[in-house]
Amino acid sequence: MDSRKLEHLAELATTGSFSRAAENLHLTQPALSKSIQALEEELGAVLIDRRRKPFALTAKGEMVVQRARRLLKDMDELHRVAAEDIGPEGLLRIGFGAGPWATLSRGFIQHVVEHFPRLHLQVRHGSGDALVGALHERQMDLAIVDARSFPSSPHLQAETLGHLHGSAVCRVGHPLQRLERVTLKDLLAYPTLNTSISDEAVRWVQESHGVDLDLRQHTTVECEQLETLLDVCARSDAVFLGVREAAHPWVLRGEMAVLAVHPLITEFSVPIALVSLAGRSPSQLTTWVRDFVADALDERHFAEGRPF
Repeated sequence: MDSRKLEHLAELATTGSFSRAAENLHLTQPALSKSIQALEEELGAVLIDRRRKPFALTAKGEMVVQRARRLLKDMDELHRVAAEDIGPEGLLRIGFGAGPWATLSRGFIQHVVEHFPRLHLQVRHGSGDALVGALHERQMDLAIVDARSFPSSPHLQAETLGHLHGSAVCRVGHPLQRLERVTLKDLLAYPTLNTSISDEAVRWVQESHGVDLDLRQHTTVECEQLETLLDVCARSDAVFLGVREAAHPWVLRGEMAVLAVHPLITEFSVPIALVSLAGRSPSQLTTWVRDFVADALDERHFAEGRPF
């Protein structure tokens, strides 16, 4: 398949206009139309609903555009790495907060090992405050943390790259799975496991569930080691209250399930930021880390059952 056809489709979806897409691609409109038609013939699917004015992507077209964008991004990365011979070199000191550590660190380290063998990576795991302190002391280059834990400072800069989502998770076969509707009261009938709960999360539970309670006072075990909490949850009747994406490996293995609590806990989200020292131009490594994290936090990872 000619990648240019995918590029043409992606640009058309971005602009929403044949004329603007053709102009951006330095093509004539007939040439762009011909390229899209050729792609449809090659895939054996209608991607554009031409009966609507303006045109609209079909359901199949939406899916192809999403995958095409990922493929084009991977191809760009491949060309960039090839042009740099063996990829980035030097030292990268990076820290992960509790949620990012559980959801991102494994894939991040694996990617470095497989693609950047000459990069010396130093990884830390700690609280947001500790990691931000290490940045101030110039003991670390980058930190990936809950954006709400990032203090206002003229010496640091932060960019929110995506969100992690709240959840209630239990082992497969848990008695709560037999309930058609799971309430907060149902959850609290069992031991609960979680990392530290923020004031914002407490207020959200109070407002959305119409209760006057501090969820922290009903916690059975509080621990910053998410993997430990999830292992215990998978082997007991305890319920994990925390980052949904952290439980993703257990869910994929069929060991745990996300409970549909009403109102939905997944509506509560945690913004994740990449934090660095202010005043520095983004290095090649910083740009790569930013792109990796933004892609990993894409909601499609969970929706499509892909590992993080």
